[in-house]
Amino acid sequence: MNMKKKADKTQVQPVVMLPCPFCGRKPTLIPIEGDLWDISCPYSSCGEPYFVRSTKALAIKAWNHRST
Repeated sequence: MNMKKKADKTQVQPVVMLPCPFCGRKPTLIPIEGDLWDISCPYSSCGEPYFVRSTKALAIKAWNHRST
């Protein structure tokens, strides 16, 4: 009899920020006024756009799914 536990689907998976597609560096995620979050490449010379969203998770999702 196999007694392996099933994975708990309610468990929150860590959100990973992908590197900048232009320079390969780690993006910065900072809170801005109100409940907004800004995520962008900290190196302005690479020209990567930034995203502002209402939660950390939405900002990271927008960053990870952007057009390159």
